[in-house]
Amino acid sequence: MSARLRCPHCAALMAHLDLPGHYDVPLQVDHCDACRLLWFDGGELGRLAPKGWLQLLQHLVAHAADAPQTPVAKPDADCPRCQRGLQRVHDQTVFGRFVGLACAAGHGSAQRDAALFAARGLFRRLMPFEQGQVADHAAHCLACGAAREPGPAECSYCGSPPVVVDLKRLAQSLGLAERRSTIGQGRQALWNCQGCGKPLDAIQHTACPQCQHPVVALELQAVAPLLAQAATAAPRPAVKERIQHAEALLAHERLKQQWQSEAQPRSPAMRLLLGLARLLVGRRD
Repeated sequence: MSARLRCPHCAALMAHLDLPGHYDVPLQVDHCDACRLLWFDGGELGRLAPKGWLQLLQHLVAHAADAPQTPVAKPDADCPRCQRGLQRVHDQTVFGRFVGLACAAGHGSAQRDAALFAARGLFRRLMPFEQGQVADHAAHCLACGAAREPGPAECSYCGSPPVVVDLKRLAQSLGLAERRSTIGQGRQALWNCQGCGKPLDAIQHTACPQCQHPVVALELQAVAPLLAQAATAAPRPAVKERIQHAEALLAHERLKQQWQSEAQPRSPAMRLLLGLARLLVGRRD
């Protein structure tokens, strides 16, 4: 195992996370539990498999309460590989524009948890019509981990606007909404309403039918039930297994075509004799 890196922001030792990548290639990313920063070596972010995103979220949930209130970001953050200054980079997705840090030498990039998941649509700002429903709920800032005061005001520590976990998008990204057959839907994404405690399906509901509380999570720990359901869901076939299955189907089809061609008479005389035999059998019956 390689030596642990120092966080570019707070210089704390970062935790190694061994996560599944595409084509069964494992990836090792580094996470600072103190200031909620992720470091990806060059190109690692794009190679993270869906199961890797699930395990990353599980780690964040498990360590959400461990984050102390540390400075958000030093303007002179350095690459943990070459100690050169990191440059600000912009990432444009369908969910908005997000800022991260990258090494000019190509050693990797850094991004906070909240920005990383916001770029995937899993974290989002609290809508104005939702603010009244969650105004009385105190929570911790999803960006920095600091305690938030009830209400729609920005985080007094890092200045971030109120951010919530969009549970419907999260359940969909975890595969809980996929079709498991041609006639049935995937398993329900059961979650207890944060307003009244009523169990509901996070995929089917955007608000609780009993108390109208929006189906969002203000705390990372609140998404643990969905992560547990995704972890116990039937695993998707690996790429190698899919290839083997496709090859078996092709081989079966080739054998079927070969059998059908061999079953047909090859000469006109043979076809004539076969026709006469069928005619005689028909008359006898």
